[in-house]
This record gives sequence, C-alpha cells and structure tokens, in this order.
Amino acid sequence: MGIYTDKHKLDEGPCIICNWPITEKHRIRPGLKYGGKYTKENVVNLCKGHHKLVHKLIRQAEKQSNFNEYEFSDFIKAAKQLYDESRTI
Repeated sequence: MGIYTDKHKLDEGPCIICNWPITEKHRIRPGLKYGGKYTKENVVNLCKGHHKLVHKLIRQAEKQSNFNEYEFSDFIKAAKQLYDESRTI
C-alpha cells in the first residue's frame, strides 16, 4: 500500500479550525522535509484556506533562528488563534 492509499483511509471530518465540511489532510509533522507520515496520530483535517495558512506559518518560522524551538502543532494553534481573533472583529 502506498501513501496515497493510506492517506485516503484516514478519518474524514470538518476543518479542526473553522468546522468547514470540505477538508484536506494535513500532516502535523510535514512529510517532505521532516519525515511526517500519513498516520492517524499525525494527520488532521483542515479546509483549503487553513491548510495554506499553516504551511505559510511554517515557512515563515523556518526563516527564524529559533525555528527548532517550535512544535509543529504550534502552527495549527497559531492558525486557530488567528481565526478566533478574526471572528471577534
């Protein structure tokens, strides 16, 4: 079984940030650079917009000298915080 097959066996569900019903699979620990796998423990459902935002936050953080101090789950928390703050405006 390949990654593609394994990926599509994972649970479906709404975006964990905004509850949008149409989602993409996001590996908490990214795969290409950091070896993250499509496993139940490493995958969350994000809508397309929040998926892009989380990857943007990771790319921005990679440019900082203290990048190694972050946990990959911190980027999802940051995206959730931005979402919550935008809803109170």
